[in-house]
Amino acid sequence: MDFKQRLADCQPRDRSGSRSSDRFAYQQDWALCHILDLHNSGVDYVLTFDHHEDVTEVDSETDPSLIRGFQIKTKSAGNWTTAALTKQEKGSGDSPKLLPSIIGKLYTLKRQFPDETRLLQFVSNAYVTVKLKATGKKCKDSVLTKFEDLSPDNQSEIRDRLKSELEMTEAPELSSLLELALSDIPLKEHDTHTKGRLVNFLQTKYPHRTFNITVIYRSLISEVAVRNNNQDEIRTFENLVRLKSISRRRFEELLVLAGVSRTEITWSSVESRLNSEGAPLSLLQAMAREWEGALLDRVANRDVVRLRLSEIIRGSCRKHAAIPRLTDLVNTVYEEILPQVDPRWDFSEIYLKACIVVTSYEPE
Repeated sequence: MDFKQRLADCQPRDRSGSRSSDRFAYQQDWALCHILDLHNSGVDYVLTFDHHEDVTEVDSETDPSLIRGFQIKTKSAGNWTTAALTKQEKGSGDSPKLLPSIIGKLYTLKRQFPDETRLLQFVSNAYVTVKLKATGKKCKDSVLTKFEDLSPDNQSEIRDRLKSELEMTEAPELSSLLELALSDIPLKEHDTHTKGRLVNFLQTKYPHRTFNITVIYRSLISEVAVRNNNQDEIRTFENLVRLKSISRRRFEELLVLAGVSRTEITWSSVESRLNSEGAPLSLLQAMAREWEGALLDRVANRDVVRLRLSEIIRGSCRKHAAIPRLTDLVNTVYEEILPQVDPRWDFSEIYLKACIVVTSYEPE
């Protein structure tokens, strides 16, 4: 069976443990920053959220050949230890089972994809206290520690605990695979840090333009959140990419939808966004019929009536630009502009909503 199908067939672990909304918000900001870095590098990528791991990364949307896994955890005070990373907590219930350790979760990816896994990285806002092979002393401020940099004692501790937890016949080989990384994203105001990274990304990509960063950030982070929280059953790799992931191609589309790129907005991009937000099929079908007319009228039919309509829609769209979900934005703007639309203009509800979408994603 090829790698693409195995990616779809390997389902998530049980998600019954505690889920902190703040931790997930941090995780989503980390993921968006990682996307910005990958996008800047020029490589192809697909980032998948809360499926095989907190975040996984494969190297191609069309022909993936390798995978990297990330566990993103936050800590409000103190350092992590290798003992904490390999500790199994008890679950809930009358007969609680031991839950997977943090590194145990990570190594599951290697067991699922033994030939394709290239990296297992634990990421946190807090340092990991380790004993280094080079010095023989404890280190409390290492930004990046590779498994092979650990002292023999720390290496044996991790291997032995992992072997016991996963009931392996031999201790796992973790050299050139496991890393312990400090995130540069602070726990407090992690959204502010991410907006700063977004500013730098946009200034590099579009050096002579200005943007409403708050609106763009909310639009992009909502896309990460939608995929992170999607619980639909995954049957194919294509569904995994569409429902749980953001690829390089999709991120380019998101930049268009967020009003960043000058690339012409397309119906396929809008349809994909509305689909991800659960818009009714009847709305999608009706808007598809009106889409070309709304685009053409924006450029070609600039009569007094349509100029007035454009002015009304643009004013309302700017007023409500902070609304992150496209469906919510369209409905809010539609209800606001309806009393201002002269009935003699004879525009249908769907045509007006198509015009709202087009206007909403025009660069300012």
